[in-house]
Amino acid sequence: LLAACGWQRSLLALAALAVVIRLFMFRQLRALWLCVLVLWKYMQSAWEAKRLCEEDAKRFLSARYRVLAFLGARGLRQLGGVWPKVGQYMSTQGDKWPDEVLAELRKL
Repeated sequence: LLAACGWQRSLLALAALAVVIRLFMFRQLRALWLCVLVLWKYMQSAWEAKRLCEEDAKRFLSARYRVLAFLGARGLRQLGGVWPKVGQYMSTQGDKWPDEVLAELRKL
């Protein structure tokens, strides 16, 4: 490996760069997919809660929202860049999100 010619070293460096970029993109895609799944489960939870009595629905939604908020905040952190700031902005929208979600988004 160390005795490789100049063009072979360049080729190895290019291959290593391609692997690093692919791993980075995979992490980004995985985090984005996690955020999409969290939003889907958020909507699905409201549908599932309609089948329960009022007290059970509140307990169910509170527990589900805590888990989803944790996973969503984790996904936003993994995405990096501007996405944690988007989560912080979402935490200021108190009338659009449950309290459990807002509490987790405020930690970003």
